[in-house]
Amino acid sequence: MSWTEDEDKQQALDNAIKNDGKMSTEETKTVDPNVAIWTLLEKSLQDNLIEKRRTRRWKIFFRVVTLAITLTVIGNWIFNTDIDEMTSTGDIVAMVPMRGVIGADSDIESFE
Repeated sequence: MSWTEDEDKQQALDNAIKNDGKMSTEETKTVDPNVAIWTLLEKSLQDNLIEKRRTRRWKIFFRVVTLAITLTVIGNWIFNTDIDEMTSTGDIVAMVPMRGVIGADSDIESFE
């Protein structure tokens, strides 16, 4: 038994929350309807916030997993590509950069 009317109302609200909003007729008479509505609204908003957090966490998780898979595939492709084994099927022309005048008696410098 509570000592004050406020404690009775709080106890009735606590019981209502435990029973998912179902109150007996005696509790309904002692509880202010506005308080019950606000309590229900607060509980609903709290549940909505929790659901949004879960959704955001799963979204981040799947983005990280997708990025990891993509980087793994690209890394394996680059790592397993062997440039020495590449063969050319056509004619090859080498381009060597040179400096100087081309002639019979002059020297030509090539640089790398």
